[in-house]
Order: sequence, then C-alpha cells, then structure tokens
Amino acid sequence: MTEDYINYYSDPSILAKYSEYAIIKANNIKLQTLRDYFINVVYPSRQNDKVDDIEFVGENLIKAITVNPKGERNILYMLEKHGDAWKIGVWRK
Repeated sequence: MTEDYINYYSDPSILAKYSEYAIIKANNIKLQTLRDYFINVVYPSRQNDKVDDIEFVGENLIKAITVNPKGERNILYMLEKHGDAWKIGVWRK
C-alpha cells in the first residue's frame, strides 16, 4: 500500500464514514483501524472477484479491472509504481 493509501484509510473521519455504510452498520461493525477496513470492507467486497483486465493510466499507474456479468467494468485496485514495486493506491477520495 502507498503511504497515501495507509494515511487515507487510517484517518478516523474516513473510517467513521465507512462505518455508516448500511452493510457495516447492519453487522454492528465499527471501523477503527486500517486493518478493520481491510477485513470488513476490502476483503468481503473483492473476495470473489478476479482481475479481467489491466488498464494503463500512465507510466506509473494502472487500474486492475473486473468485468461483472452485465459487462460493466469495475476498478478493483489502482496500482502505483514506487521504485520496483507496485502498491495499492488511493483512487476514491
């Protein structure tokens, strides 16, 4: 994960916003850490998805795309290149 990603999804106000999502509230989950966000939001929302396409946005930025049964292209991850490594970046601000 990029530092921006870690900082963004560790922010108490962002975690509070996601804690208000209906599915999170229905399960009495309170997001307080980045780990909580990953376990309760990222993992469940992507556990059955696969990367169907990779779209290059720039030299150091790509979109990992999944295609749903309706043929809609959805972004699973934005990946940013940092040195020799690709890291998950922030794309929903």
